[in-house]
Formats: sequence, C-alpha cells, structure tokens
Amino acid sequence: MQKARTFKDSTFFVNINRKMKIFLILLILLLNSCAIKGNFAGLYSYYHKMQALKPDLYVAYHPKTSVCDVLPSPEPQVYLTRGLDLKKCV
Repeated sequence: MQKARTFKDSTFFVNINRKMKIFLILLILLLNSCAIKGNFAGLYSYYHKMQALKPDLYVAYHPKTSVCDVLPSPEPQVYLTRGLDLKKCV
C-alpha cells in the first residue's frame, strides 16, 4: 500500500534546502503584499514645488533668531531651521 503524497513530498520542495524555502516564501509574500501607488515626492520633499507656488509659506532661517522664541502666526507657516537649534528648545 502506497503512502499518500503530501505538499512536502512534491519534488520541487524536496530538492531545495531550508534557507532557500524560507527565502522563496518571503519573496512570494513580499511580491504579493506590497504596492506602490503614486510618486515618491513625499519621501523627500515638496519644498521646491511649494516654494514656486506659495513663497510666503516659508520663513527663512536666521542664525541670530532662535526658533524657540518664534511667536504664533495667524497664517500657517513653515520655519526653516537646523536640527541643532530645535534641540536647544527641547
């Protein structure tokens, strides 16, 4: 009487070592679950586009003025500063 064949007994998986099996499974999961929609502009910045459309949105960096002392503005603004100056505020 012959033993019933299972998924593990298939010839494809018998000839592949364990690390390769794990790699193939992860690769299949990765390719089936990831999707990129749109462009990558948000990953680096919309600075140049917004500077052209609305230049008054940005407040330039001045080394003599501390970002900690900036008063709230009625208009939304983006303050251009350095990380070291922000670290002093925290």
